[in-house]
Amino acid sequence: MVIAGVPLRRVQILAGHSDYATTEKYYAHLTPEGDDEAVAKLTY
Repeated sequence: MVIAGVPLRRVQILAGHSDYATTEKYYAHLTPEGDDEAVAKLTY
């Protein structure tokens, strides 16, 4: 779901995680926009 762009908050609810940090810990690295946005902030 995360790779398909489903928001982490929705994944948290569907996975039954009571703490959002648990969802972030295991799934945040899979967000497709995460790396591109981070790299775009770099200045050379």
